[in-house]
Amino acid sequence: MPVIRDRVVHAGPRLRAVAVTIAPALPAALIAWVVAASALRPDHALTGVHSYAGTGYDDGVYLGAAVRLLHGSLPWLDFDLLHPPGAVWLGLPFAALGELTEASTGLAAARIATVVVAGLNTVLAGYVVRSRGPLAVFVAATLLALMPTSYGATQTLLLEPYLVLLSLAGLVLLARADGRPASGARLVAAGALVGAATSVKVFGVLVALGVLLALLPRGRAMRDWSIGVLAGGALLTLPLVLAAPGRAVRDIVLVNLFRDDLDRGVGLADRLPVVLGLSALPDPAASARAVVVLIAVVLVVAAGVVVELRRGRLTRLHTATVVVAVVAFAGMLQPRQFFDHYAYFLVALLVLPVALGVAAVVDALAVVVRRARPALAVVAALVVAAVLLVPGALARSADYTAESADPGPLIRRYVPSGSCVATDLPTVVLVADRMGAPRSCDVPLDPYGVWFAENDYVPAHTPPPYRPAFVDRWREWFERADYVVLSVELSDFVPWTPDLIAWFEDHYVLVGSGPRTFVYVRLPA
Repeated sequence: MPVIRDRVVHAGPRLRAVAVTIAPALPAALIAWVVAASALRPDHALTGVHSYAGTGYDDGVYLGAAVRLLHGSLPWLDFDLLHPPGAVWLGLPFAALGELTEASTGLAAARIATVVVAGLNTVLAGYVVRSRGPLAVFVAATLLALMPTSYGATQTLLLEPYLVLLSLAGLVLLARADGRPASGARLVAAGALVGAATSVKVFGVLVALGVLLALLPRGRAMRDWSIGVLAGGALLTLPLVLAAPGRAVRDIVLVNLFRDDLDRGVGLADRLPVVLGLSALPDPAASARAVVVLIAVVLVVAAGVVVELRRGRLTRLHTATVVVAVVAFAGMLQPRQFFDHYAYFLVALLVLPVALGVAAVVDALAVVVRRARPALAVVAALVVAAVLLVPGALARSADYTAESADPGPLIRRYVPSGSCVATDLPTVVLVADRMGAPRSCDVPLDPYGVWFAENDYVPAHTPPPYRPAFVDRWREWFERADYVVLSVELSDFVPWTPDLIAWFEDHYVLVGSGPRTFVYVRLPA
């Protein structure tokens, strides 16, 4: 007991110091929570399908993979999954809750958890740069909370908020309060968190690589960091990947490298406005404005580095945040496809060197112009920005879920529990609590993803001709299913040919329909 009491006594000052350090980030966390939660206000936004395109699709895949795991089906061995195993582990507690209650309850819990993570990420971003004082903490947290990139990433179970959570947590452990990088066991633990981030989404590799480059030429530190990254990634990856390693490498690595996704946002001119939050503005000159903002960001970061270098205070943490941001920016220009929620990851890394740059420049100005209070000017500017931007942010955040619907009652009316259901939109089956079929139900979890995995990396919506083997595969899935639920009749997520259409009409009959929901039952042989 005396030992425990001593530890509690010594822990008290540390906790108070942490509380004081993160205090400037708390207003930003509140903004992030309110904006993310506002997306769940429309009808059915908490428990239903958010939309029948875009943000209404991915959460069904992530949570559905976890539901299938609970029912004995393994990713890659039993079904295609174009994401690392961390997506499955992430969905597992919510899938388990759904098994005990209803799947829509598990989905609602996942969405609420993502709102919580949105606020935590702002606090972590501030805490990473704590070595430069409360201004840096405030700037990093507030910028992340105010950037419009968060709207599309935090309103349901998407991977980016959790990728950012683990990446920033790793950077928090990496950075000591004095700006020096950690060493020994703490450095290994920091690497393990970033390794875990890579198992959630492969973008985490960019953080791991950036830190590794920033640690040059410290061989021991690079070794400890690499050990941590490999251990953290392997711990979450190997248990599921080892069941079908070849197929896992194809789905996770090859498909994402070579998928032809119709050049969605492929150019820098397309991606910059999204990353910098300017795509939300009804402005045809958004790309030009984005270039101006990017130049301003580069100038602030460069000025911070120069100031700290001239004053002999440039820390390895400062260098690491710059290197990581540059590596992440370069890396995010490579994939052929780029969705709005991808930008959340990049912005979370960009705000770190920006905050350090602002703090360094303000500190230097305060020495030259003693009567002026540049720190207060920065804080006031961000407060004014928050006052002006948050009302619009609330409305824009809710736009992502304005078309939410709940097809669950309709589907449950016609589809018995335990049935094998094929669908073009996994979330509709999930909210109906009809995802939990036995392992023998070999139908696609991710019908959009299987196009890349089994049709030569070609996306859905592609006009015929289709690979005959791919069409035959869909016929096999229909033969195995008891029911088919489509969000659109003859959905183009299925490679319909005249023969497949004729076969489907001979073997299935429409038994129920509603807005964007069509339920078919397979006729007895």
